[in-house]
Amino acid sequence: MSLRRWMAFASGVLLALTTSGIGRVSETDLPESEVGWQADKEYWALVYDVVERTNEDRVQNGLPPLKLNNELCQAARWMAEDIGKHNSLSHTDSKGRALDKRLTEFRYVPWAILGENLAAGQQTAERVFNQWRNSPKHKENMLRKEFTEVGVGLARLPDSPYKIYWIQTFGARKDHYPIVINNESLQTQQKQVDVFVYGEGWAKSVRWSLDGKNWSNWAPYTNRLTVDLESTEGVQSLYIELKNGSKTLSARDTIWLQQATASAK
Repeated sequence: MSLRRWMAFASGVLLALTTSGIGRVSETDLPESEVGWQADKEYWALVYDVVERTNEDRVQNGLPPLKLNNELCQAARWMAEDIGKHNSLSHTDSKGRALDKRLTEFRYVPWAILGENLAAGQQTAERVFNQWRNSPKHKENMLRKEFTEVGVGLARLPDSPYKIYWIQTFGARKDHYPIVINNESLQTQQKQVDVFVYGEGWAKSVRWSLDGKNWSNWAPYTNRLTVDLESTEGVQSLYIELKNGSKTLSARDTIWLQQATASAK
């Protein structure tokens, strides 16, 4: 399996990239509840900020948005802490694992393609995104059309050389076609949402559900849907099923529906 690595210093911070080519090959949404979100609000706000900026850039370049994936996020968070604690700005972790083995052990399987961006020293999501975007090789990862899912992790280590470390992981899995609500925004004040549905070239039919029990009728596959969520404030789920012959695949995404704030008069 080939690995490409590229490293550069910019504004005193190190950036690195690695990409694994096609190789061997439970979706969990996050955060699932207001309790989980509030418990680590600052952290997840930064994660979603990076993801939303990445997806905005992809959409502006004619590419589909990426789905935030729990396993990729867990692996990214662990790796950010690992490189900070060991002062090793490398894509090989302290256990000697390269990206492919590490993500496999974090249960991101069966993967088809993987990638990773690394950065250190940037204090905001905007700064780390701009550093990656202004680096041709890191931008190539963010705009790679084969990727369908993304994870972001960060670690603040005040006693370490760079103080803060960021990891952005990318992937696509075999026989897995995610859905992405509103370009993977964390929250919305509108019941009506836009949904991107992966599966082009495979899926023949599509249907959706808000509860996983009551389904719309099967319709010809399209990669764009507009769906009205339930009126209940809080985390809303959307379920999708795709069909090709006798084979059916499913996917799910969530978004936090906030009650719209009334305008002052």
